[in-house]
Amino acid sequence: VTGIPIDLRFSKLEPKAEARRKLGLPEARDHALVMAGGLDERALKALLEQFKLLKWPLHVTVILGRSERLLEFA
Repeated sequence: VTGIPIDLRFSKLEPKAEARRKLGLPEARDHALVMAGGLDERALKALLEQFKLLKWPLHVTVILGRSERLLEFA
């Protein structure tokens, strides 16, 4: 077996509506999760600008990791 180990608790997921409610996410919108810890400020800004150009309702969550520079940017 190769790849990133996945905890077995993720093999059975709760219904999407329940998970969204627990996380405080809107049910009527698509959701994008951006893990930006490896991005520099310019790349993150460009990515977020592209999200703004989309024509449908989208909720975006950005995880910055430990990057102090990106935290200041956000």
